Amino acid sequence: MLTLLLMLTPFISKSNNTKNPDGNIVLQMEKIRAKDVRNFGNIIEKNVLVGYYYFTKGEKTGNGNAEFEIKIYDVDFNYLRSIEIESGKNSQLIEMNYNGNAFMVMMAGRKGVDLFTFSKEGKQLGEIKEIEVSKFESFQISAAMSSDEPISSSINSLGDYGFVRQVLVSNKKMGYVLEGYNNKLELMWTSASDTKASELESADVLYSSSKFIGVLKSTKKNQLTRDITNSFFFIDAESGNTLFELDVDKMQDITIHGCYVDDANKLVYLNGEYYAKGKNSTNNKSEGLYLMKLDIDGNVVKNEQLTWKKDLINLTATTDGAQTKENMRFYIHKVQIGKDGNTYVVAEQYKMILSASAVGMKLLNAAAGGGSTGMSSFSIKIYNMVYMVFNKDFKLVQKEVVKKKFSEVYLPASYEYASITMIAHYLKAAGLFDYQYSTNNEDGNGFTSYYIDINRKGEDGKKNDAVVGSITLGEGDPKTNRTPIDVNTRNISIHPAKKNHLMVLEYYAFKKKLTVRLEPLND
Repeated sequence: MLTLLLMLTPFISKSNNTKNPDGNIVLQMEKIRAKDVRNFGNIIEKNVLVGYYYFTKGEKTGNGNAEFEIKIYDVDFNYLRSIEIESGKNSQLIEMNYNGNAFMVMMAGRKGVDLFTFSKEGKQLGEIKEIEVSKFESFQISAAMSSDEPISSSINSLGDYGFVRQVLVSNKKMGYVLEGYNNKLELMWTSASDTKASELESADVLYSSSKFIGVLKSTKKNQLTRDITNSFFFIDAESGNTLFELDVDKMQDITIHGCYVDDANKLVYLNGEYYAKGKNSTNNKSEGLYLMKLDIDGNVVKNEQLTWKKDLINLTATTDGAQTKENMRFYIHKVQIGKDGNTYVVAEQYKMILSASAVGMKLLNAAAGGGSTGMSSFSIKIYNMVYMVFNKDFKLVQKEVVKKKFSEVYLPASYEYASITMIAHYLKAAGLFDYQYSTNNEDGNGFTSYYIDINRKGEDGKKNDAVVGSITLGEGDPKTNRTPIDVNTRNISIHPAKKNHLMVLEYYAFKKKLTVRLEPLND
């Protein structure tokens, strides 16, 4: 089943360290494929960043096996130690996750999937070898590993005591299983779809914590149909019991983009777009955005709906001079409840367009006698950031556009006829929005969201290669800031770092080179 995957022999990457003029260590890694960039991650414990990790293949091979390593660095990129993993020489990393106490590593081997867990100190905690995968999961893994785009997560942490893994299985038709593991890889519980269901069902974890798991369930009659029904169910993370599931019939006039849970007050927040009664996302334009608050039993406490034509009309301004209000949409990246009782939201504008560039490339390729370019005729333009503040009564009291230069994302041909909701989830999973991450403030009162703005001017008017913008909400008046950074490629991403710094990853596709460094913030 994993034939395609095993043909993709991993690179053996090499790294060395230098220092920049500020005296900060710069990691330089060679023989890195674009997909390998996602193997670099943060080690966060009790909401504090304490270091970084990088997964790579070592140089030792023999007896049909190969050595793999998780390299551990401190917050200044000083190398600390390596965790060694021995697996088949053609094995590849599918995904890994750190939950604050343990690493979970999922690898594809010749006979199936292997799972490992390790402590940060390098002690192996658990191992499950040669897990058989269904044809659906095999295809999903192979497609993901042959793509340069990051994949959506199939492993999520349950606080610092375990993980939840989502799996596609072959029932009467396609189904799903959610598996809850502790840090020793002991199976705690499973939650699965009906094995005799007459429709294809899949599940995606939208939220997970030590207490709760929020899951988006998608149902459709066959693989080719665009008509997808989404519902939502909520799970107790320790027992795996379903606490509530929203009735599918009541969910047909909304889409679900995100989920946030106020664990302390046991409140669930859903966000997405809503449609006129009897309509759905397949062939209809949404009426606007909604933010829904539910209690732990699934009862709707509040449902605030904001219309495109009235409530959000002032938030559709763009910077490219085009008429973009029609079909403009927002993707909500961050929702947080402040100590003042207000609800703070950070979102990003995006819109689907018929791309002249994509059409032109397809025509040129056809004229040259080529086959399909694998590219859709449509693309997504990503515009400005937006923030909104809702008061204790869940009413919108403040809204603002934070301008940045637009960027364009070309869609794969498979998304030619996909719903805009499916496309939004693809953009988020592939990391194609300009939004990067959010960090909570030290006193727990408020947060800061960071985004990238390529080829813009800094506060002093000086032209820079890129600017990192920030939006701080929940600690008095909203605050925005911009930090210019010098980069030599557009393939950049930023990540959390030590106090008053951010981590910059630059990837050079032609040289297959990755550099990682720290940059001071203006905040």
